[in-house]
Amino acid sequence: NAFYAAELATFTKAPGAGTDEGITLPSYMLRAARKARGNRFAPVTLHVYDTFWLTMKAGLPTFHTGVEVLGTEFAYGDMGICCCRPGEYDVVRYRKAVPLGRTDLRDQEVLLVLRELQQEWPGEAYSLNGHNCQTFAAAFCDRLGLEHSCIPAEFLVFADPWLVAPWEVAAILGNRDSKGVAEPGLPPSPKDRKSTRLNSSH
Repeated sequence: NAFYAAELATFTKAPGAGTDEGITLPSYMLRAARKARGNRFAPVTLHVYDTFWLTMKAGLPTFHTGVEVLGTEFAYGDMGICCCRPGEYDVVRYRKAVPLGRTDLRDQEVLLVLRELQQEWPGEAYSLNGHNCQTFAAAFCDRLGLEHSCIPAEFLVFADPWLVAPWEVAAILGNRDSKGVAEPGLPPSPKDRKSTRLNSSH
């Protein structure tokens, strides 16, 4: 795909590229619009990064995700939608690339989707609880016309809102297992219920 190759080749020439701040989405859109030629079937890739501090606290596999299309990786955070060279959002914590398929949209249509998403996903709306980078990745892939199951479930653990924070559940379960009893607020495990019945029979 000529568009894809051109984006990879010219990204470092854009203002802000090659620095910690990266290139802004509007700057990307301006350059990309000039190169759009109506091509279709651009490959879509999920880039996955470890979030060590959260993983350690939660005891759960938690990841930052970005979606690559047209030679650029797009992700959502508290500054809104950002873009960077594929796999370079956080090089130190980079884990893997997951091919998701190809989009039927033409490159101009992909840019239109990004413009709409920029309005729909402002930075101030970011929330770790159900409106985060994983939520955005799923929404972006959906708008690109990919299958709902294209992103492996392990990379969408934090995509939906939760009633109790996962790290709180992990802490409660850890305490229960170490004490051998059920904590208040959680139903007893089958093992706990069996022990209760045996004790009551004596």
